[in-house]
Amino acid sequence: MSNSSSSGSSEGARRSISVTRESVAPFAGQRFQGWRLRATASHERLMPQEIFLYERGTVSPDSADPADRFLNVCTPSDLAEYPTVNPSGIPSFYRRNDLDLVFRTREIADEAWAAIRSRVQSLVDSLNRMDLLTQVETEEFS
Repeated sequence: MSNSSSSGSSEGARRSISVTRESVAPFAGQRFQGWRLRATASHERLMPQEIFLYERGTVSPDSADPADRFLNVCTPSDLAEYPTVNPSGIPSFYRRNDLDLVFRTREIADEAWAAIRSRVQSLVDSLNRMDLLTQVETEEFS
């Protein structure tokens, strides 16, 4: 009933994506109350560019607009489950190709950027590994 043989569907085709970071330019001797980090995913190959997961939450207390919150870099299952368009329900989840975050210090922003980079690389690696299928089992039904 079990048969183990490798069959990669696209071993030569590798996924890739570029993420461009924008941040506040450092100023010597000046102190800021916030540090902004913006990133945009683009130049994708064999994967979607909408890799950032957001949650549309309850209405913001300051306005009648819904509040969207960045959650994380998507996992492969997030890519399959969540749409790339703004959701209609609350709460609901969706994906975008950009993020815009504010941190208390530059050090915290740099740590967040390192974590984002690591998770994007993990996503690309996971998607590439998922192309390498192994036949585990064949069953006949009649």
